[in-house]
Amino acid sequence: MTISIQESDWKYLRKREADMLSTLCGRINEQSKDILNNQSISEHEKYLKMYDHIKKSDKIVADCFNDWRRSNIWLKIQF
Repeated sequence: MTISIQESDWKYLRKREADMLSTLCGRINEQSKDILNNQSISEHEKYLKMYDHIKKSDKIVADCFNDWRRSNIWLKIQF
């Protein structure tokens, strides 16, 4: 069974896609700043935390924004 959203909802999401991506990236960048500004860990620990953070964040961005289609968008907006 294929679940699809209404045409008007799809058009609205398409218009907002860039804004949603920007908001998500802003949150990811703020989290990155928090890691880099943490004075209680070493530079190497910061590097390791940043590596892990970027790796996880990249998956989230890909899962949410790659391959946007009306037929599968409902799966992506459940995040």
